Amino acid sequence: MSDRFEDLGNGIIRDTQTGLEWQANYVGLMDWQEAVDYASELDLGDHTDWRLPTVEELVALIDYSRVNPASEFPGMSSDFFWSSSVLDDYPSPSRAWLAGFYYGYVLGNDKYYTNHVRCVRRGSEVSSGTVSREERIELLERVREVTNRFEYLENGIIRDTRTGLEWQADHANPMSWQEAMDYAENLNLGGHTDWKLPTVEELFTLVDFSKINPASEFPGMPSARLWSSSVHAYYTGHAWYVHFNDGYVISHVKYDTIHVRCVRRGPVGSRHFDSSARVAELDALRAEKARLRAKLSRVVDAIRHAANSPGGLCAEIEETAE
Repeated sequence: MSDRFEDLGNGIIRDTQTGLEWQANYVGLMDWQEAVDYASELDLGDHTDWRLPTVEELVALIDYSRVNPASEFPGMSSDFFWSSSVLDDYPSPSRAWLAGFYYGYVLGNDKYYTNHVRCVRRGSEVSSGTVSREERIELLERVREVTNRFEYLENGIIRDTRTGLEWQADHANPMSWQEAMDYAENLNLGGHTDWKLPTVEELFTLVDFSKINPASEFPGMPSARLWSSSVHAYYTGHAWYVHFNDGYVISHVKYDTIHVRCVRRGPVGSRHFDSSARVAELDALRAEKARLRAKLSRVVDAIRHAANSPGGLCAEIEETAE
């Protein structure tokens, strides 16, 4: 087993890179609602706080240097797995995100289709069910309140303060994959010549699944496909791209013409790319939201209880809210 994954011996495997604990043995096949219900009722390893993973959490298991399966997770099936994340392209979303572990595709699928399921939990934090569109938007807004993620450096470069990566502010016109590789290697921008075509993992950090058309908050992001430098592990004539209209991760023939946005590492001391950063950040905010909701629930219960106890309403509410 990879050093990254630790078998806890109770039907649970811990990802030491992200801190997530995963159901060791996947189940299936079931439609999306059945998967959500299954996760909420799962009792495994003396834990009942299991849930369906978000699409970001599933993608953290993908290894694009591998194929069949495209992951080093022990016993990973080369099938598609449901996430809790719902596509926001309909007024009443009828599709949900899933990840395919044969090659590493990330796509949307109608909820009535059946796919495999592997549940997840994070330590002792209370989390269950799905993460709704409203919850994801609220959590991401909380992140933005803490920091302005994208910083324009006024030299044609935008720095991502979350990952430390520096991006070409203006994307280049469509070109083939090899042309994109050559373009990046020869780019001289902002006094830097160490530009490169981003890996698919780096490109994926710009996806925001609470948005669509474009599915990113990166300034000026087109609702278009962007090449990555990552070559398909099996079909070497294909390379991976991310479609920023919706966030799909797909491979395609290298001779097709697709947009380009180059990247470089920021200065020494800037934050390094970590595929688990978004997962950890959103989970921490989700846990805080659950705590605040529980506190609000206690206050509401106190109000209802005190309503039947004349004279004690204010005191009981104040005591509960502390």
